Amino acid sequence: WNLGYIPQERIVATAEALRHLQGVAASYGAERLTVVATEVARTARNTAELLSTIQAMTGIETLVLSGMDEATLTFAGVTHGRHLPTSVAVADLGGGSLEVIIAEMGHGTWRTSLPLGSAFMHDRFAPHDPMHADEMARLSDYLTEKLAEIPQLSQVEALVICGGTVNALMRLVQQQQGRAGGDRVLRRTDLAAALDVMLATPSGLVAETYRLRMERARLLPTGTVILLALLDRLRLSGMTISPAGIREGIVLAVARAGDDWLAGARAGIDQAPFVDATTPLHSLSVGHQKHGHAAPDDIPLALQATTDVAWVQIDALVTEMLHHREAVLAGDVDAVHDMRVTARRARTMLEFFVPCFAAAPLRKTLRGIKRMARALGDVRDADVALATLEPRLQASDPELMPGLRLLVKAQLQARRTARKHLRQALTGTAVRGLRADVADLRLPPERRITLGVAHPPSGAPEEGALLP
Repeated sequence: WNLGYIPQERIVATAEALRHLQGVAASYGAERLTVVATEVARTARNTAELLSTIQAMTGIETLVLSGMDEATLTFAGVTHGRHLPTSVAVADLGGGSLEVIIAEMGHGTWRTSLPLGSAFMHDRFAPHDPMHADEMARLSDYLTEKLAEIPQLSQVEALVICGGTVNALMRLVQQQQGRAGGDRVLRRTDLAAALDVMLATPSGLVAETYRLRMERARLLPTGTVILLALLDRLRLSGMTISPAGIREGIVLAVARAGDDWLAGARAGIDQAPFVDATTPLHSLSVGHQKHGHAAPDDIPLALQATTDVAWVQIDALVTEMLHHREAVLAGDVDAVHDMRVTARRARTMLEFFVPCFAAAPLRKTLRGIKRMARALGDVRDADVALATLEPRLQASDPELMPGLRLLVKAQLQARRTARKHLRQALTGTAVRGLRADVADLRLPPERRITLGVAHPPSGAPEEGALLP
């Protein structure tokens, strides 16, 4: 992003990523793809080039959503299947924009989309890594001014927020505090403590320590300042992080409204046919288990659709991870790194989609991936330590050599032990068990909703009457 232009390499990379996903979807029998673009495409000077490149490389027509479209679809995705307080604020913090919706008794009463995304604010206010205190102060002042647009209603009881930044921040806080993955509440004190760490630590070290993608770690300080400013404006002390958001809202919109889904979004929150403003909402949880899968009423329809999409991604990641197994067992250092990175991505994906899966197979799958990731991490740590220490044996002061040799010897022993444990974690039995656990995650065929097409159980109403 440079002076309002999307770089050519980013345009091509986006189209190539969509072409890859198009192939993945086709391999699973997908009949329809819905592709949308948000704030960057709304404001870039070369949006037409982005859209035409995607069209030429994939044949896909990309829909550019307005900020109000985003707000409505986010509200649908976040609130479907969730018990809401009488007065609630729903928000989506993206890279380019911040959507905020205020609802009373389930009815949207106010919404906005502001160009206050974590990437935009980072590029404008935080050139240093880590962010300097004066940069944070300028950003805070700017946010206070821009967020004044949000009605400061004393009766707002809660904030429910979604987006990649807040979910990454949730994982960081959970690791800092040793919290269980199911605790998805972030308090002001949590944000302040996390920000203190990030202001004193380069983003690369934050990414490595908390197992985050580098690009995500780079934006977290800015995102945290935005969240603190939003809490200030709403006069709240904390927020709940939603695993569902605009993607689930789009799935729900397509499932309910078909080809007219975008027109429904543009009708507004209370007029959109896919927003549950007047129907009772059940809890956003897996709930009672039957035969290894959630009972049909326990996973909301929007999340049932997301479950199948999520399963495809998780299955692909596990397949990619296990692809490196033979090279890892042969001692390939790069393969250890690649398999570890993919294992961490698979684990993160599973944790993100916790509400979509039945508890028993989810626990087993997470346990299997974590065991492999832990063993890979131990080997990788020893590999990195040796790669750092061994060159110093050739160039260090002779007085340091005995100590360096001892360190190298200790790391060699640590790596031998770690490799032994890794071989145990990657036995054929362990691999077959993980594949079986991943297969058990998937909903049975009669309950899958793929790309906007619901597959009702026997005797269920046909399309158009799938949802109450």
